[in-house]
Amino acid sequence: MSRHDVNLDLVPIHNSRFERRLPPVTREELASMDRIRCADLVPAGWVFYSADFSLQAADPSQPGTVMLKRDAAGTKAWLALSEADRAARLLYAFGKGMTVNAAIAEAAAEIRGSAS
Repeated sequence: MSRHDVNLDLVPIHNSRFERRLPPVTREELASMDRIRCADLVPAGWVFYSADFSLQAADPSQPGTVMLKRDAAGTKAWLALSEADRAARLLYAFGKGMTVNAAIAEAAAEIRGSAS
């Protein structure tokens, strides 16, 4: 995803020539919608661990990162593996993106790509 691939429905545009009129949504409704979409992107057996979008505060063209981690049962199973098997399997998955959803989708793709 390039920095030019931006969903305009999610970006406030203050130039009246280009302003899009959207129905009013409360912050709570918006947060709830994002939480549902993000949760749907996390693969089964994995949980959301952290996100860092602090660089976007200074430079909106910088991507943020998220980290997904195996759930408790998956972590326990991973810890029971031999060193060689641990090296071949992910405990954490990382993703970058301009939005939390995009970064989670990239981390999920990493998980699918490493599945054995």
